[in-house]
Amino acid sequence: MIVTLIKKNRIYSLYLPLAVKGQFWVSDKNKKEQTRKLLSIEGVSGKWVIRGYKSVQITDIAGKDARHAEMVSSSFYRISFDTLEEPALLFCEEITAGRLNFKKYMIDTTEGVSISVGRNPDNIIVFDNKFVSGIHCTLMYHNGRWTVQDNKSGNGTFVNNDAVSQSSIKPGDSIYILGLTIIVGSNFIAVNNPNDNVTLSSKVFRPYQSESIENTTYADSVEHQDYEIEYFYRTPRFKRALEKAQLNIDPPPQSPIGEEMPLILTIGPSITMGMMALTTGGFAIMNAMNTGNMMMAIPAMAMSFSMLLGTILWPTLSRRFQKKKALQKEAARQTKYKDYLRKTEKQIQAECAKQETILVQLRIVNSMSESFRDLFFD
Repeated sequence: MIVTLIKKNRIYSLYLPLAVKGQFWVSDKNKKEQTRKLLSIEGVSGKWVIRGYKSVQITDIAGKDARHAEMVSSSFYRISFDTLEEPALLFCEEITAGRLNFKKYMIDTTEGVSISVGRNPDNIIVFDNKFVSGIHCTLMYHNGRWTVQDNKSGNGTFVNNDAVSQSSIKPGDSIYILGLTIIVGSNFIAVNNPNDNVTLSSKVFRPYQSESIENTTYADSVEHQDYEIEYFYRTPRFKRALEKAQLNIDPPPQSPIGEEMPLILTIGPSITMGMMALTTGGFAIMNAMNTGNMMMAIPAMAMSFSMLLGTILWPTLSRRFQKKKALQKEAARQTKYKDYLRKTEKQIQAECAKQETILVQLRIVNSMSESFRDLFFD
């Protein structure tokens, strides 16, 4: 099964294996070009089931909103989001030889050519599909350049997975129209044939013929060989390997707020000095009362009062100031460490996405190998 998510500006395709088993994800990219999971496709009791992920809602072929729906070939599913993002379409199609195999056709481009593509039988390329517009798009060749123009079709025209209204095309670019894929060359095109519903006009296209090569043998140029020539070499099979990632997370720095000293220990020395000052002041007052000269006791009383005031005031203010500075340093420490954790979290998410991509690619390669073997050799 081929699953294609059709959004306003881009399409995302996923190839499912012929064996209906396992779980696969349909993903897109957000505005920051980060991969985002949208739908889960799971093999359940021999059938593919689509499930919405997080804030994604599915409208099935019966028009009912649901969190999951059974997948039916050649069907559309409306995909809605809880955000202001525009809805998308999910198009499902069977994997057939007609979709996978491409046939090349030559085009006479000496005087320019205009190729209409659509459902109507008078098009140059007729794609008999009810979801395709009558004249879906027009492919043109003029002055050595290919261009494609979408004719305000209902489901869009996509070049290299990007939606276009009008775009220039280079050799090797592909045009996608709901299963129909057209690969453009310099003076030829390659077209697949989904469900044998594609017809090309013989007035414009002719079968592609490769250039002839002189029938010479290697033995004609070599007089004698003492060894057996190996004409075939097995191509090495390259697979992406899972890389062991190691991310070290540093512990948070030590908090500047330590164990708070009891108040009595903080002001104890000051209280001791204050008691001495109070005693000194008392003796000064008693001495002044005995002599009758109170003026002599004023300096001692002032000194005793100031020392007694400093006994309580300055230790309390110092204690409050130190506590305030420690709280500010603690807030800064927590902010910096949270920023560090967020940065580390992004690194972990990026590594997880990388590893997940490798696993999906390996799984798809294995599944496609099994699918092609079952398709062509059963």
